[in-house]
Amino acid sequence: MKLTAQDWTPLRPSLIFLSIVAMISFALIYVSAQYTARAQQTWRSAQQNLAAAQAALTSAQQDQANLHTYLPAYRRLQQQQLIGVEPRLAWIEHLEKLGAQQHVTHFNYTIAPQKTLTPAIDTGNFELHGSDMTLEIELRHEAQLLSFFDQLRRQIPGWYQLETCQLTRNNLTGAGLSAKCSGTWLTLQSRHAP
Repeated sequence: MKLTAQDWTPLRPSLIFLSIVAMISFALIYVSAQYTARAQQTWRSAQQNLAAAQAALTSAQQDQANLHTYLPAYRRLQQQQLIGVEPRLAWIEHLEKLGAQQHVTHFNYTIAPQKTLTPAIDTGNFELHGSDMTLEIELRHEAQLLSFFDQLRRQIPGWYQLETCQLTRNNLTGAGLSAKCSGTWLTLQSRHAP
């Protein structure tokens, strides 16, 4: 069966309508596919933001737990003036008092300028600083030196790391000793401090 031009005439409006509906359907499918793709991208982005927020929350909770765990020790180190600005003036004042308290015949010290140290361990947000100190002390006996360093640790704020001590007899009779000791005053300073 062959369709003639007269047969197409009544079908023409239906075919035009069918073509329009098909184009609208394809357009709606395309638009809905685009909308679905954008919605999926928004959902993935929201999931990533949620994961980042959960990780930040976990980190903050861990930081809070660490704060409760380590804050007492941190406060003790601040009180000892190991953390913060170097208490050089306090060292000088206390060394003078300590020399007088120990009744040594001669007492001399030198504190070098502060320098940044590079330790073998990770110090986190802190820089390790040190000020070398040399001590020259005239003693009556060895126990006086031990007492001196014991009192130095108890009375003077900060942390003195004794490195070497050399003892020599003052005279041939063996009465009296000379001690020449060296070490470093250590302080920790925040890398982010002004």
